Amino acid sequence: MNLPKIRNEKGSTLIVAVMLLIILGVVVGSFAFWLAVQSRGLAHKKAISRAEYYGETGVQRALRYIQDNPSVQQALLTNNATNYHFLVGVDTGTVADVKIKVLQ
Repeated sequence: MNLPKIRNEKGSTLIVAVMLLIILGVVVGSFAFWLAVQSRGLAHKKAISRAEYYGETGVQRALRYIQDNPSVQQALLTNNATNYHFLVGVDTGTVADVKIKVLQ
């Protein structure tokens, strides 16, 4: 039985190894980029949720302030005030600027 002669293929292993490393590098780089994009998206969603929470908290505190202070209610009703403006502190130290329009 005649076996085919083995040709000089020493460099082919190196080429295949380099190609596999390049493919692996592209896959890992793509995954890292995807993770960075996802992280930024989650940070943005967290900031939006926090802003909504602070806004709702400010409005609730303003309404509670009006409900708990009859003098404010009287001022709104007797002065025919249509706009009432004040600042409400939030637990985190943030101040919400609240404007309430009274409908008559």
